[in-house]
Amino acid sequence: MHRAVDRVSLTGRIGRPLITIHGTLDVLVPISRASDLYAAMVKRSGRGDRHRYFRIGGGTHTDGRVALQPTLVCPMQGCFQEALDAMVRWTRYGTSPPHVCPPHRLGLDPADAFPVSPILLLVD
Repeated sequence: MHRAVDRVSLTGRIGRPLITIHGTLDVLVPISRASDLYAAMVKRSGRGDRHRYFRIGGGTHTDGRVALQPTLVCPMQGCFQEALDAMVRWTRYGTSPPHVCPPHRLGLDPADAFPVSPILLLVD
């Protein structure tokens, strides 16, 4: 039983590329109690070269509140699309994404904030 639990425990010892995206205004899963801690675990495990952690300033858990506070809340959907494209490039072609957060996109309608990803069009 202990070995089974150890295999699924959060240790930070990742074996494959991982991109983490978390909004700084996420109140459902606070960034300081989730992704910040996991990113630190990955770094301590010596596997930080396999991890990219993007803290999206103004991002929340969902984009449902962007229209109510467009100068405070940043739409996240495009960040997820960009991350998916980056993950495809990283795992298929070995092109790792930079350790740089995407720019803030405050004041943009989520539908207009990012172009549609060609990768996602292929999946549709």
